[in-house]
Amino acid sequence: MEYQEQRDFPDVSGTSQLSAALKFGVIGVRDVWAATTAAWEHSRSDEARASIQTWRQELAWREFYQHALYHFPELATGPYRDELKSFLGRTTKTTFRLGARAELVTQLWMRPCGK
Repeated sequence: MEYQEQRDFPDVSGTSQLSAALKFGVIGVRDVWAATTAAWEHSRSDEARASIQTWRQELAWREFYQHALYHFPELATGPYRDELKSFLGRTTKTTFRLGARAELVTQLWMRPCGK
């Protein structure tokens, strides 16, 4: 199983585990990006390159949303566009299922933390 599949399963050690280090500035995003560039250049398989590409895309999205939240802090509490605010108030079976799954993932993540 490659990164793009492993990242979806909390019971598999398939993530970089760099989230906290990136969040608190222990390691810089430019350093990580440079490391992925070097890994890309030294990789010999299409599967490895696909995993690196997926990880880089997620890193780019993470940085995009960090900047968006910095410049638009109201995004943390609701949508940017006013017409979507009423949409989020609707409760559907899909919303409930997604919420239940998020709760399960949170519980699974907290187990190794001793919580």
